Amino acid sequence: MYRLRHFFVSGLAAVAFCLVSTSIASAQAFPVAGEDIFTSTAAMRIKDIHGNLVFEGILGSSTVPNTIVARSDAFSEDSGLDVNGAVVGNPTSTFTVADSDIKVFPSAFKEIVVPPQSATHEVHTEIVSLDLAGPKGSGVRIRAGRGLTISATLPLTRSLGEVESLSPDGSSDFPAKSFFDVFVLVDVNVTGTTMTLYNKSPLVIECGTGPNPTEGEEVTSFPPRCKYLHTLGEANGNAIKLFNAANSDPKAPPIFFLTSAVHGAGVAVTTKDLPPDRSVAIKLISFTAEASAKTSVVLTWETGSEIDNAGFNLYRASSASGPWTRVNPELIPANGDPVAGTDYSYVDTPGEGTFYYELEDVDTHGVSTRHGPVRIHLGPTAAAFDVHLYIPMMTR
Repeated sequence: MYRLRHFFVSGLAAVAFCLVSTSIASAQAFPVAGEDIFTSTAAMRIKDIHGNLVFEGILGSSTVPNTIVARSDAFSEDSGLDVNGAVVGNPTSTFTVADSDIKVFPSAFKEIVVPPQSATHEVHTEIVSLDLAGPKGSGVRIRAGRGLTISATLPLTRSLGEVESLSPDGSSDFPAKSFFDVFVLVDVNVTGTTMTLYNKSPLVIECGTGPNPTEGEEVTSFPPRCKYLHTLGEANGNAIKLFNAANSDPKAPPIFFLTSAVHGAGVAVTTKDLPPDRSVAIKLISFTAEASAKTSVVLTWETGSEIDNAGFNLYRASSASGPWTRVNPELIPANGDPVAGTDYSYVDTPGEGTFYYELEDVDTHGVSTRHGPVRIHLGPTAAAFDVHLYIPMMTR
């Protein structure tokens, strides 16, 4: 069942890729389970936290196979294989993919409960291996698939997807639509140093979901020959946050954003195919701590924009280096306009002393970003006008 669906993609967050496979299926029926080995190319755009362009270009090869995607046997939507898991790959494979394994489903793949779509066929997919290099000398490389690790103790999330027939009555499996949730490792060269990045929220790419798909815009065979566009991200279309794999702190902020991506399956893509940049979820304008009494402080913050932001947490410490204690018992719900943002305030009563506060925004996928700290002194010498302001150097 397609609670949200995803198909396969190549490199990270935005890679356009051209697939040319060794096996082409019937024009009518989905083939049996197996693996497709093919060449891929991709296009993507990466920016830093200040909006400066870090990389824009093409990755991969149109002559050397660099991608392996496993697919399951075809089954009916909402069947046992759909819900409980279907084996993907060759007959000896032990890997399965169920609907519940897929992180995010585009709206075009949401299940229609009434009437049931039991006649609609689909296939589950997984990227087994993907390795795309950027232009010579760029230092850019994208990898996805099984067996990859972010660190010694943290595996890279599997990149899973789906292909769903566009035929509502089951008379033909092709043409079809597809999507992938992609998790990648991205190598970039920053001032001569190679840094490996990864995404916590999936890069979602789709094919065959346009209003009037034509040749090259829908799946007519395996491997698919169409352009997969970056349609969803952190929160319904935001830029994908990229984190430093060398930083083991789970609360570390992102350092880059994947703002646009396109993948061409058997279709040549260029940077001209890149869709408009995706926005970042939160733009923080200010974060302020103001003494209101000898033992209490008013914390206020202003956002310039909020896109699918879940809410905020506030943390307090007696030192700028922590340890930090969460102040609010529950998540402070987001109330900002997606474009204009809004103002927030919270009163804390920690007693007398010097305190540091940090603000954390949490997106709808649970990915959080810290801002601050601000410092405030409370006690006999505190004044009502004692105000400390944090003006962020980054937006997200």
